[in-house]
Amino acid sequence: MSSNHDFEDLFDVQANEPATWIELADSLRLGARPVFARLEEIRDTSPNKDQIRLEKLGCVRAYMLLIAAAFENMLKAIAVKRGILAADGGQLDPNGSGFPGSGHALREMASSLQLDITPTDVDLLRRLGEYYLWASRYPVPRSAQRSARAQKNSLLRLSSSDVQLSDDLFDRLLRIALQAA
Repeated sequence: MSSNHDFEDLFDVQANEPATWIELADSLRLGARPVFARLEEIRDTSPNKDQIRLEKLGCVRAYMLLIAAAFENMLKAIAVKRGILAADGGQLDPNGSGFPGSGHALREMASSLQLDITPTDVDLLRRLGEYYLWASRYPVPRSAQRSARAQKNSLLRLSSSDVQLSDDLFDRLLRIALQAA
C-alpha cells in the first residue's frame, strides 16, 4: 500500500511538469471542436423552437467553458515552466507566488506572465473568463454589478472569428510553454 508521502511525491511530479498541463489543455480544446461544429450546423435554424434556442445556448456555453479551461491549463503550463507556479509537499503553490491561478481570471493570469498578446487576445480572454466564472454554469453571477458590467462590455458573446482567434492564441501560448526556460 502506498503512503501519503508517495502520493504527495507523485502529485508534485505531475503538477511540476508543464506537459501535464499542456496535455489537458489540448484535450479540452479538441473536445470543444465538435461542440462548435454542432453550433455551426444549427446556426441558421430558426430559433422559434425552444429546443433549438436551448441547444444553441448550450453549445455556446459548453464551447466557451471548454476553451476557457483549456486556456487556464495552458497559462498554468507556462507558469510552471517559468517556475512561477510549483507544487511541493502535495500542495500546488505552497509558497503563495501571487500567481492568479484560480482559473477564472484568464486575462490577469496572462498579464502576470507578461505575455505578448494583442488587445483582441485580451478581449477573448476577458470573455472566456466571464463564461468560466459564471455565464456557462449559472444563470446569473453573484452580483447585479457583475451582470451589468458583463452586459455593458459585451462579454457574453461568441463571434464567428473566436474559433480561429482562440486556435491562434492557443498555438502561440503552446510555443511559449514548450520553449526552454
